Amino acid sequence: MERADVLLLLAQGQPNQVPNKLYDYLGTRHRILAFADAEGETARMLTRVGGHYLVTTTDPTQAARLTDAALFGRDSAGPGDDAVLREWTTDRQMARLVSLLEELSPPAASGPQR
Repeated sequence: MERADVLLLLAQGQPNQVPNKLYDYLGTRHRILAFADAEGETARMLTRVGGHYLVTTTDPTQAARLTDAALFGRDSAGPGDDAVLREWTTDRQMARLVSLLEELSPPAASGPQR
């Protein structure tokens, strides 16, 4: 993956799932050519991070155009928004989860417990 010019992600037919491979791919900072559901989580994530090639249609003309652009570096797609990618790191996600759980937890009672 580290030496690839473009990475291929096939994520159609799973709108509520994000393949683990997507996180691996995003970490390489290489261009991704993804075939995904238009209303799916994978498409939402790739749109949010930006800089990748996303095919969400069955129209062969559009799929061919985006595949060509990805393979030959047209349209200057890049590695995406680093700020968004940093927010998706395990450390940041875990910190957010801990913070949320602390907000939902009742305050500790003072004094001895019976």
